[in-house]
Parts: sequence; structure tokens; C-alpha cells
Amino acid sequence: MPKPVSHVIRRPGRWHGDPDIEIPVAEDLVSEPGSPVREKDLSFFSRTQPLESQNLEKGADREWAWLVYTPEVAEYRKGHDERMVPHIELAAESGDLEPTGELPHFEREFFEFPHGRKEDWLFQQLKDRLDEHGVPPAEDLTEFAGKVKDVMERQRHARGDE
Repeated sequence: MPKPVSHVIRRPGRWHGDPDIEIPVAEDLVSEPGSPVREKDLSFFSRTQPLESQNLEKGADREWAWLVYTPEVAEYRKGHDERMVPHIELAAESGDLEPTGELPHFEREFFEFPHGRKEDWLFQQLKDRLDEHGVPPAEDLTEFAGKVKDVMERQRHARGDE
């Protein structure tokens, strides 16, 4: 038997443009709105770990850094800060805008990565080809041997076995 519904919560769909989702809430699950607050904990953590911007919290470090910059780095940093002002202002103004782009869509094959070592993967490809088509032509085998040699050569150099 279904439980009686107290109210329905409505939230946006998973992706931009999806219809809103309605979630019915049963009466026996209803509690006070918001997060539970314990005043004792709240006042303790507000004193010991105030929520402040890193700019305020690390302000002395930031002031000190300017004193140890070389003239070239100081000039670069000043130019960088000046170039960033319009971007920061735009970000502050556009925070409440809805997205206008589309999310990329990837097919399942995009996420199928080879597993194990490269030479094992190459040999698996060769075995799969043998199962499907029989013995490949000599030029394909020569190409395969070259790929295996390249992989083994790269691994030898990567380990420093020279």
C-alpha cells in the first residue's frame, strides 16, 4: 500500500533543457526544513575556523610575495593582474546565467581503453585478427613486428637500461 504523500519536491532535470523532476515525499519522511543545527557546535567552529576568503586568510603571504619577486616577475604579475580584471568582472556578472552550450556526447566505444601493457594489447589484436581472418599478409606481419619493436624500445629507454 502506498504511503500518503506530504508534498512534492521539484528540481531541475539532470541536463540543461531536460524537464523538471518531481519527487513525492511520504508523510513519515517529513522533517524540519534545512539542515539540523547544533548551536554549541556552530558557535565553536565559527570562532575557530571562520569562513573567509583565501585572500584574507593568506593576505600576509600575498603581500610578502611582492617583496621577493624579481623585477621581471613583478612586471609580469602586475600585467597579469591587470589583464584578469575584465575576466573577473565578467565572471561575477554572469554567475546566474543559464548555460547556452550543449554537453558533449560520447559513444560507449570512446571509453573502451586497452588494458595491460602495450605489447600485450598488440598481441591480443593479432590473436583477434587471426581468429577472424586467418593468417594476415606478410606486410601486415612486418608492420606488427615493427610496432612491437617500437614499444619494447620505448620501454627499454624509459627504464634507463641503456
